Amino acid sequence: MASKTAESSSPAPCSSDALFCKWGILSYNNLIQDYGIRAEWNPVLLSRMDTAFPLKESKITLFSDFFKFFNFRMPITKFCKLVLDHFRIHISQLHPLRLVNLR
Repeated sequence: MASKTAESSSPAPCSSDALFCKWGILSYNNLIQDYGIRAEWNPVLLSRMDTAFPLKESKITLFSDFFKFFNFRMPITKFCKLVLDHFRIHISQLHPLRLVNLR
């Protein structure tokens, strides 16, 4: 999982450093537990030098904001999968505000 914000309450600076993963193991584990992300889905915490894109082989990138602020849950609904398949888009290409429309 990657996040746009640092673990501290201060916002990330607008620099190339803001592109890198700022998550710590505690925040990552809390997200996994709080949102019921199953171990069989093989979630991965990016290293501090990883970026969310390009996508890793057989992985998807979801930002924590999808879960925290837009009530996104996994597994996704059949309807959501049909919409993604129909438009040939990857879930990471959707803005979180558009995910709300798929509920």
